[in-house]
Order: sequence, then structure tokens, then C-alpha cells
Amino acid sequence: MLPKKEEEEEEEDNNNFITDIKEEVGIPELSPGPRSAIFLNPITVSVLLSTICVSGNVVTRPVSGMVVVIMTLRVGELKKLVEEGKIKYIGLSEASASTIRRAHAIHPITAVQLEWSLWTRDVEEEIIPTCRELGIGIVAYSPLGRGFLSSGPKLVESLPDNDFRKHLPRFQGENLEHNKTVFERISELAARKGCTPAQLALAWVHHQGDDVCPIPGTTKIENFNQNIGALSVKLTPEEMAELESLASADAVKGDRYGGISNTWRDADTPPLSSWKAE
Repeated sequence: MLPKKEEEEEEEDNNNFITDIKEEVGIPELSPGPRSAIFLNPITVSVLLSTICVSGNVVTRPVSGMVVVIMTLRVGELKKLVEEGKIKYIGLSEASASTIRRAHAIHPITAVQLEWSLWTRDVEEEIIPTCRELGIGIVAYSPLGRGFLSSGPKLVESLPDNDFRKHLPRFQGENLEHNKTVFERISELAARKGCTPAQLALAWVHHQGDDVCPIPGTTKIENFNQNIGALSVKLTPEEMAELESLASADAVKGDRYGGISNTWRDADTPPLSSWKAE
């Protein structure tokens, strides 16, 4: 245990450091008035902290430890905004299970946004059970696998050169050729059901539970109407099992981003007690 004077100096150093980070990262300052929700992305916090804390090749403070400090600060500040009536809900995006637990311990998290589809199922092992244990809603983005579950491999041919999907590992070379067979098998089941592959893929997400809200994106009214039609596609337990066997977690080849962007795997937070200012 530190002598009282050293303990006070260390506490002051930590407080000054936290104040500096709050100013650098930007804790939201909102004017009075209700807002529905604020989603906090720990990936963004992590990237900001990497910029703040890394100078050349010298890491001046442990970035991973600081992520949890900033997450704690940010959720704590958002909690104040809820108490002031400026926002109603707090959500997280691309958060790991441990990050969700730590944030939820500070203030109830209403929803977690994550990529979930027949194309991406790695969240089923730990994150989905964590959300359900804590009573947190699930917002599933990219439920059509970045469009692949709508059009299959021909999607790549229609993408403009500046579309980032062209650079994703799943849309390239041998991975794309392998994933083509996954799409074909899903299409066969969709034909038997009398719906499109996209509607079948969306229906699978809808059938995950009332706590799941998929958010497919489109710029075409025709596709929008097809997405609405997915609500009418009913799947039996046997059909759900068949779909999941066709698109198991290891059936799709290639990483989600391949280093182009970060995911919840890059946003895990260590215990706050493990962080110590230098």
C-alpha cells in the first residue's frame, strides 16, 4: 500500500490524465431536449486511443487498458445524459461480451448492434448469450451478408471500383468460389419455399427471436418491398436446422474484413483494476 502522499499524487495524476482524454476523445455535450438513443462504438474509442497513446513505436500507456477507462467514462457520461433527460437509451456497437458486461454494470444497455446473418455467425458463441442473459436487445446489421445473400457471386461483378466490398477476403478468389456453393444451396431452399434467397436469409434472422431486429439496407424500392415480404416467410425448426447446416460458422470462407476494419474481437476490455497510470 502506498504512503498517503504518494497515493494522493497518483490519484491526481490519474484524474488529470482522464480529464485530458475526455477532452481529446470528446465526451458528448448535448443541449436540453430528448433524443432516442446514443450508440457507443468501442472500436472507435480504441482507434482514437491508439492515436493518442502511440508516438512512433513507443506506447506511452497501455492502450488496451485505456479502452476500458474510456468506455467506463463514456458510459458514465451517457448515464448522466439519461438522468438529465437528454437521451433515453444507450447502445453499443461491435462490442465484445466483456465490454457489454462492463458497460451494462454502469447503466443498463438497451441494445447491441452487431453483424449477424447466415454469412456471419461468430457472435452466437458468446455475445448473443450475453445479451440475452442481460436482457439486451440485438440489432443485426448486414443481415444479407453485405448483399451476397441477395445476389451471390455476381454481386462482385456489379460493384464499382470504390466499393470496399471488393477488397473483403470473402469476395475474392478461392474464398468467393467456395462461398458460391453456400449461396447456391440457400437458393435451392428458397426456391422450395417460394421466396427469394434474400427473403429466406432475412427470415432466418427474424426467427432468431423477438429480441432481434435486423436492419437491411437498400437504395431500391423493389428490394425494400422484398425485405418487407420476408416477414411472411415462415420457417419450421427443421428448415432452420437445414439452413444452419448449410451456412455453419465454418462454412463461409474468408475473414469479415481482413484487416481493413476492426471488429468486436479487437475491442475486448481488461478489468479496470488492471490499468494503472504511469
